[in-house]
Amino acid sequence: MVWRKLSIYYSKIASIPRDHRGCIPLSRAAESRRTSIITLLLKNGVDVKLTIDNISAALDIALQMKHSDMAVLLLKQGADIRTRNDKGWTPLHEASQTA
Repeated sequence: MVWRKLSIYYSKIASIPRDHRGCIPLSRAAESRRTSIITLLLKNGVDVKLTIDNISAALDIALQMKHSDMAVLLLKQGADIRTRNDKGWTPLHEASQTA
C-alpha cells in the first residue's frame, strides 16, 4: 500500500517530502478531500499542526477550499485554529478571504 509506506516514511524522516507544488501529504489530502488518507497519516504519527516554512497547514488549505468536513476532521484531531501563516493570518482569516 503506497500511502502506508508514504506515511511511515513521512513520519520518520527529518526532511519532509513535498509534491511538485511544495505541498506536504497531509495538506494535499485535505485539499483533495481524502478522509481515509488524512486518518492514515495521523494514525502513523504525522503532526496535524505541521506547516512547511510557516506557509499553510492542512487546516488552512481545507478552509481555503471550503472543505468544512475536512476542517472539522482536522480540528477534532488537534489542529490549532490560532496558528498563523507567513502573512500572520489564522486559518479563519484565510477562510474569510475565499468566502
